[in-house]
Amino acid sequence: YTQAVSVPADRIIPFQPTPTYVALAVAGLPSVDVEMEATLTFNLAEVDSSGEALDDGAPDSYPLERLTVRIGDFIGRSSAPVAWDEMGNEVRDMFQLSKPNIRVCALALLDCLGMQSDKPVPDASVPKFGCTMTGTFVGGVRVVARAGFMAQEQGVVLKFAVRADTEEVAQAVFTSWANQPH
Repeated sequence: YTQAVSVPADRIIPFQPTPTYVALAVAGLPSVDVEMEATLTFNLAEVDSSGEALDDGAPDSYPLERLTVRIGDFIGRSSAPVAWDEMGNEVRDMFQLSKPNIRVCALALLDCLGMQSDKPVPDASVPKFGCTMTGTFVGGVRVVARAGFMAQEQGVVLKFAVRADTEEVAQAVFTSWANQPH
């Protein structure tokens, strides 16, 4: 990721939230989570009682929380029906998850992918759960995923498949989940 553009705040008044924006450019399709440092840089100036700066100020900086960019940041939730059979470009596999129950596993998957489930996430005591998730990847690429969870003594088994309008997006979404700690 590289910084493509930033929109700084003209002026920040203490105790008043003020937005500033940074747009990142990515080469290719993201398939792994990326953590990066973020720092707020600014000029600190003394002001008079009316709020006018007394000088040009001095450069300063403040470290912000680490920023994590994941595949779900590139997918918009969509409740529009997508026919599984009309989608090609499938990637599928099974995973042994070490999470304590199906609810925790399903929430982790939905959080990672940023997609809309067709069913509410079940209670922790449910032994089986299946859902279809839909979304739209940046550029209007439709994505649909199916997840089947089954609780076992040694954890939860996930049968997971992703289909998309393009093979590259299907693989990127699938790989993003596959690279998560299970």
